[in-house]
Amino acid sequence: AGAARESGNVFNIQLAADEETETLLSLKLTSAPPSNSTPQLQLTTTGHTIQKQTATGPQTTILAGDMAYAIWLAPTAEWQAYLDARAADECDFITLNLCFNTSGKQTDYAGNYSITTPSNGSATAWTSGQAFYGPAFMATIRAIVDYCKTKNMYVFIYPSWGTSFFQKVTSDQVAAEFGTYIANFFKDDAHVNYIVLGEANAAGRQPLPAAQLSLINSLATAMQAISPNKLMGIMPAGDDGAGHTLNVNPPLLSTSTWLDMYIAQTYDVSSYQSEIMADYYNYSPNRPTFDVEPGSYDGATYLAFNVRYCVIHSMMKGAGILSWADDKVWAWKAGVTSAYPADGFVATKYLKRLIRSRNAYDREPNANGVSGTSLIPSGAGTFSSFNQARACLAKDKSWAWVYIHDKNVTKNIDLNLITGAGNSLNLFWLNPQDGLLYDQNGVVTSGPAMVRTKVPGSVSSFTTPNVGKDWIAIIEDTSLSLIKLPGAA
Repeated sequence: AGAARESGNVFNIQLAADEETETLLSLKLTSAPPSNSTPQLQLTTTGHTIQKQTATGPQTTILAGDMAYAIWLAPTAEWQAYLDARAADECDFITLNLCFNTSGKQTDYAGNYSITTPSNGSATAWTSGQAFYGPAFMATIRAIVDYCKTKNMYVFIYPSWGTSFFQKVTSDQVAAEFGTYIANFFKDDAHVNYIVLGEANAAGRQPLPAAQLSLINSLATAMQAISPNKLMGIMPAGDDGAGHTLNVNPPLLSTSTWLDMYIAQTYDVSSYQSEIMADYYNYSPNRPTFDVEPGSYDGATYLAFNVRYCVIHSMMKGAGILSWADDKVWAWKAGVTSAYPADGFVATKYLKRLIRSRNAYDREPNANGVSGTSLIPSGAGTFSSFNQARACLAKDKSWAWVYIHDKNVTKNIDLNLITGAGNSLNLFWLNPQDGLLYDQNGVVTSGPAMVRTKVPGSVSSFTTPNVGKDWIAIIEDTSLSLIKLPGAA
């Protein structure tokens, strides 16, 4: 019994108190999570946010993590060092991909690693009753998942990438068997949740055909039957080329009972990022939105500012879960250790601290305005040029945040949309690179940079401090009780 891993196993034990009386006991092995285990993720009733279970009950939260798709390529000491570094930077989770190569093989781009199971050594379709991933590979996955639990980090598992899945799985029966295999492997891991497939859409970035939708539903339904409390979603590749989300609009998968969260890949849709996030936020039923790729370091294309810019924009559009990546990390390329202290990710911990300091988990996006009126009446800029200002508003309109992309830039902000007990508003300048507050002269402060008065029918002009790179203006009613500084841990 002590060596059994899975809960639910039944052991019959015969006890003989004496030679005349015997008692047969059936003992069912159940799993009790250790005190430091990562609590199970659960949905809130609002639909836009998630909760985690704590010792004192459910707690609404926002999560930020890292794409570590191929971490299994690394030697043990290396992936442990990577997870240690991410945990130190307050990383909440990693995404772990069990198969993402389009050939259907479990290998990196240089062919340096492959699963030993012959049936997975080519793009040949799986058949019913056969083995899926090899035991040596899954032992590595088990070690990574268990280590994440010691770091209080969640793991979002991709059972397969979309292209690989559709090459290997061609029948609903095999899809269900694969789902059962995956779910049984992770069923006792409360910190594990699922992204059923990655980049799952038809060629030319079009909605999936009925046959492939059936395969996905068979896979996910089998997983849900074993682990009904694990969060599940599916990730498309960007959009359909016209700024529309795939697979959930029209509602091909949005009504599936296993779908708990919408997943976006906004980095891959460029100028349509705002529309994609707005679509997800406004879908019915409301669900949390996981922006799995709001920004990425890919060579010299995306630098720290670009990643931070994408992540903040996504957050202000209502995302409840965020992840980002360095291409050295997600593909585990040579020199990956240089990405451990990546400043783009470090900046996200200050973003989370800001959200948590105001309990701002369900924010009201302000892309095109509230009731047709925008906090930024004009001159917001364009997303794809990395010069777009973005705003969001508290549900009760007591505060607003405005992200301004550059230093010494002036923006007009309509303070009349912020309501509260009075007309006086505090403005704080939060530097997203270090999580500190600054005054108008660019000096670190512990109070507001200025106090402004709402003037009906007019807008106020704000100029960012002439230091740093980008700024978040926090504007809130002076009557609010500032429990802690926006950037504080």
